[in-house]
Amino acid sequence: MVEQAVRKFLEGNEVGGRVLVAVSGGVDSVVLLEVLRRVGGLGLVVCHLDHGLRGEASRGDAAFVRGLAERWGMRFMGGVVDVGMEAKSGGLSLEEAGREARHRFLAGCGRRAGTRTVMLGHHADDQVETVLANLVRGSSGLRGMRGVSEVVPRGCRKALRLCRPLLEVPRGEIEAWAKREGIGYREDGTNAEREFLRNRMRHDVIPAMVAAAGRDFRAALCRAVAMAMEDGELLDGMAAEMAAKEELGVRELREMAGALQRRVVYGWLRRRGVPGCGAETVMRVLAMAEPGGAARVELAGGWRAGRTAQRLWVRSEK
Repeated sequence: MVEQAVRKFLEGNEVGGRVLVAVSGGVDSVVLLEVLRRVGGLGLVVCHLDHGLRGEASRGDAAFVRGLAERWGMRFMGGVVDVGMEAKSGGLSLEEAGREARHRFLAGCGRRAGTRTVMLGHHADDQVETVLANLVRGSSGLRGMRGVSEVVPRGCRKALRLCRPLLEVPRGEIEAWAKREGIGYREDGTNAEREFLRNRMRHDVIPAMVAAAGRDFRAALCRAVAMAMEDGELLDGMAAEMAAKEELGVRELREMAGALQRRVVYGWLRRRGVPGCGAETVMRVLAMAEPGGAARVELAGGWRAGRTAQRLWVRSEK
């Protein structure tokens, strides 16, 4: 199923030419790189970012990934960033800071390699963890990852095209494929730590939910998320024009249905790079459009939203 899923994805999404492959050294990204190598037809550039969180182990991951690229004659691009420091200075969680750092790093790799397409090793279990974590954080509805999505990293003008060929493949199948094919990879010790919400979801919450339900619900949840996101794409399209504006008109917002109001504000905040855009943040910003609403709202990462006359604005105070 692993190879078939990748081939189907590449054909269905017309992926070709030179692409970046984000490789952490873990089983999912290493398997993705190996399958892409076997499929052929693509110019693969191997990218690895050391987050500076695990000392010698992180350096070992970088050396392992570099070795893979050299063994297979692929171009390698590596980088190092202190994610802990960036999280502290930006008022972000380690996960948020890490994601922003990866996107900036990949954007830089893309500029040097002449491509905007990035292949990522996210799989079906990642999708389940993402959806549940988003719900716990206060996401508006069932939000997960898309097979293909675009993101404009902070400080960049052009979007990255993020591709996830393994998104419908369970982790167990990826691990079984690696074992069967004799593929070596690195184990990240932090995956077992309970400090991160996603890890708690993986090791504690999801197994308890499976046990309580008496069946493995993960495939059904992924299907429900896919349908909800299709519905959401329709609403996103309707909200896109207003969300692209520099400022939002208060009267226009008030005249919209609630579902569109939320989509407009969510898209507006995301387009400007505001981190942590959950349901609570969206509703706080929307409340400014109501009579008697606050004139200023402090947001994550040093951002602030405000109301001037009949317009809403948002800017970074950093």
